[in-house]
Amino acid sequence: MDNNEKDIIFCIVKKMIDEIDACLLLKAGAPIDEYDSESREICEKINASSSVEEIEKVIADVWNREFGGHTRVYSYKECSEKIYSEIKRRSTK
Repeated sequence: MDNNEKDIIFCIVKKMIDEIDACLLLKAGAPIDEYDSESREICEKINASSSVEEIEKVIADVWNREFGGHTRVYSYKECSEKIYSEIKRRSTK
């Protein structure tokens, strides 16, 4: 995966992770980069050929390790589907 592809995937993941704001930290006024380290870690573990299930597992693993049970989201399926779809859409351009 080249740097351009990594940057694109990071932007996609960051957008979706920030949107779900699973710990409601952004809503509470945390800085916009609050979840950037988690988004970067997720990006390091997925690529344009990752399946929805693989993306979902990576997100869940990162989130559960970083935040434990302190999250309002118990399924990352919808988020993973959006990430997958957006990666596919951008990679066909």
